[in-house]
Amino acid sequence: MSLLDLCWLVLFSSIGMISIQVSNRVLGYWFTPLSIFVGMNSFSMAGYHLRLLEFTEVSFEIHMVLLLSLFLFSTGVYLGLQGVSRSDLTNPSGKQNNANIGIFFYTTGILAASGWLLTSLILTGKYGLGWILGNVWMLQEAFQMKFIGYLNMIGILVLPAYVIRFASGTKRNIDLLFVALAIFGLLLAGIKAYMAFSVLMAMIVWSVALPDRFKIKYLVGGMLGLLVFFVLYNYKIDVNISQNLQGHSLFAKLTVLHRPYLYMVGSWPALENIINSSKIDPPVFGTVVLQPMWKILGDGLGIVDPVPFNLPFVQIGAATFNVYSLTGEVFWDFGWVGVVVISLGLGYLSTRLYVATRRPGYWARHMVYGVIGYGLFMSNFIYSYRFNVLVMLVYLYIVAFVICRGGIIMKGPVRDGKN
Repeated sequence: MSLLDLCWLVLFSSIGMISIQVSNRVLGYWFTPLSIFVGMNSFSMAGYHLRLLEFTEVSFEIHMVLLLSLFLFSTGVYLGLQGVSRSDLTNPSGKQNNANIGIFFYTTGILAASGWLLTSLILTGKYGLGWILGNVWMLQEAFQMKFIGYLNMIGILVLPAYVIRFASGTKRNIDLLFVALAIFGLLLAGIKAYMAFSVLMAMIVWSVALPDRFKIKYLVGGMLGLLVFFVLYNYKIDVNISQNLQGHSLFAKLTVLHRPYLYMVGSWPALENIINSSKIDPPVFGTVVLQPMWKILGDGLGIVDPVPFNLPFVQIGAATFNVYSLTGEVFWDFGWVGVVVISLGLGYLSTRLYVATRRPGYWARHMVYGVIGYGLFMSNFIYSYRFNVLVMLVYLYIVAFVICRGGIIMKGPVRDGKN
């Protein structure tokens, strides 16, 4: 670590800590969109400057891109708080509307279980159970079948919905069975992002449903649990990925932590490479940010040629990498203008959603905030608001807001009730 690395380390660590303090003072809570987005990105860049693995040097320009994004996101938070007092967020009056949360929870759980059970039967008939158990890694490619896979994917929402059931006092003993079935399906999918999505979204929902009971130790515990899952996943599923990463000093011997560290900080040298070294241009306008639109027009309607979902792999020193952080992927798509618009807009939108969850209202707003909040939590790694997130938001709108609240189960909006 050079003196310059130390300066950047101190700067970004300080920004991360300040974001938590400002969040607690202005919004009355330590875990908000401000502290999540600014904290995760700041601590990630600070972690890069620890130089625990061999990485490409990140230029001054990339640091400025991130600092601009953090400033504009914070500005969006400020704009989103206009007309909102701290007491509105810390002392909400009234009662949350938990009507039909049970219908949503059980419907989602049954659909998710049906998805992975049907897929399991198809794969067992094709390969045989014995062969699958001996080659678990193949689930990563084979399990998420077209269309059926989306049923299993919405199992991500089951654990967060259970948190709301728990917070509202409407949970039943059988609910844990539905949670276990949903988690089992996510594990079968062989996609580590699914488990991370469900767990992180549940913690974000927990932070607004029961803020007094959500402590830093629970966030740390959840992160450690995901770390253990990540290590086991690498051992059993990602068996074809090279583990030969070059570490420094004592960290060189802690090989089990190399890839988690790589995923935590690797987006910044990857962004450096894609912008200033390989200089690979996006294949289409808005490749990342407009991915849901290209997915529908290409894979769905066939109007345009399908756009590759995975971004180009670039050399970052220790390995190759193909995600560039939320800010970086927006910058790759639209340059400085994109960073300004998306950072400002996302700060404002996420804050308005957070404010909505801190006021009495319909439970499904917690779920929407959880989906958006997950993207903030993962923003140091990837731009998460892609087609799968769109699918879950559409599912939430149809099932939670239209069916459970609107006029199919009962006429007119539900004002109160339990299920």
